[in-house]
Amino acid sequence: MRRQQMKKPILIVALLALIATVVCVTLAVGGLVGSGEEIPTVTYYAEESGYLSPSGIAVLGNYAYVADATGCGIYKVDLVGGAVVGSTVCSQKGNGIYTDGQDIYALSGALAGDLLKLSANLETLGRYDAGHTPVAAVSDEDRIYVVNRFSGDLTIYNKATMATEATVPVGREPMAVELVNGKLYIACHLTETTSYASTVAAKVAVYDTATGALSDILLTNGSTGVKDLCVSSDGKYLYVSSVLARYAAPTTQLTEGWVNTNGLNIIDLQNDTLLCAVLLDDQDRGAANPWAVDAANGTVA
Repeated sequence: MRRQQMKKPILIVALLALIATVVCVTLAVGGLVGSGEEIPTVTYYAEESGYLSPSGIAVLGNYAYVADATGCGIYKVDLVGGAVVGSTVCSQKGNGIYTDGQDIYALSGALAGDLLKLSANLETLGRYDAGHTPVAAVSDEDRIYVVNRFSGDLTIYNKATMATEATVPVGREPMAVELVNGKLYIACHLTETTSYASTVAAKVAVYDTATGALSDILLTNGSTGVKDLCVSSDGKYLYVSSVLARYAAPTTQLTEGWVNTNGLNIIDLQNDTLLCAVLLDDQDRGAANPWAVDAANGTVA
């Protein structure tokens, strides 16, 4: 009886606070609309301020092509002299960029994403519809493959005609893609499993380009926040950067990676199985916060 009496004042205070919040928001919005003023919107000021947000890079010959999210531009940089020798503007923010060794493909936009095909001199060769926030691409002799983060799918284009051949759902927030031996390995950012499952982890989706078969490789238990993946220099392994969350442990401390650490999942490409995860954090120097990952000459960066 005493507990019920104590709950009533708490509920009344919470209800009054909610009502006050709603009234304040209503008055604020009403004041803007009633005064005839436009409600503020987000605007890019890259041209005036010179502020740039590089979101991707692709190298073709002696030039680097850089996508810019803030200024919605693509820049061609001379790797020898270090000067910007060309640029073009996308209709939307740049999410990433890719080259097939001949042409440049800019990935831009959000809900109505674009795939912009450019020549090496940044001349527009075509603009094609993509999914929600296209972020990464690869290609083979016949097709271009684009992963769209927030629509959770893969768009497949005919390379000769650039017609869309198929759209394949692959998982939750695909972030990066690699093509190895006729298979696409697609890193998915977040887990799809429930929090009380025996294994809670993000995955790498595997798409066979010959048969269209789709399968999954579940990462180390606790893996989430997957950012990138790459193939080892000998072609035998796939490295996937992620956070490793210790979600089953009580949060009694934050030090020594008790809640989460950063790591690298290693996948055996001969049989598409997870081998292990390597931790990257240093207890004396802080968290590694892995994002992009690449491999060359037997080393991983």
